[in-house]
Amino acid sequence: MASIVLSDGREVSYLDETCLADARRQLGGNDLPTWIQMDNEPQALSSTVGRKTSEDPAHAAIMKEWSKCMLAKGYGYATPDEAVNYFKKLADSGSISDEARERERSVAVIDAQCAHDGSVPTRINKLMEYHSHDLPASAQATLNRLAAYRSTAVERAQQVILSNE
Repeated sequence: MASIVLSDGREVSYLDETCLADARRQLGGNDLPTWIQMDNEPQALSSTVGRKTSEDPAHAAIMKEWSKCMLAKGYGYATPDEAVNYFKKLADSGSISDEARERERSVAVIDAQCAHDGSVPTRINKLMEYHSHDLPASAQATLNRLAAYRSTAVERAQQVILSNE
């Protein structure tokens, strides 16, 4: 067992003495830690951007507009996550009624309408793009290095496939 630490501070453990690890070493130039980083670092950086986005006052304003739209249609949820978590909790309890399932479908339709009417996805994506520029240059350099590593691994995989045909 081995581990790496991602840019967001999370530690990722992985098995380094398996057939899968050996295959990854073969494709990744005997550099298993970089393979693991390639699989996990983009999500870590995305989480960082997502956190900054959700902390932005503009995000709160977008959610307030969405919530007002939902309330006008009879559903009082502050955020889409609140609605999802409510129905997930019901489902996890195993006691979701047919009436609750119908309400969930109705909430999903109204959610989509409110998101569309308020251009929520577009506005959130623009905020995320804005906050992605807050990432340090080292993060972009890491992503570029991992993209090059992935390209090399794909080329090696193609060679393996061709040699086995």
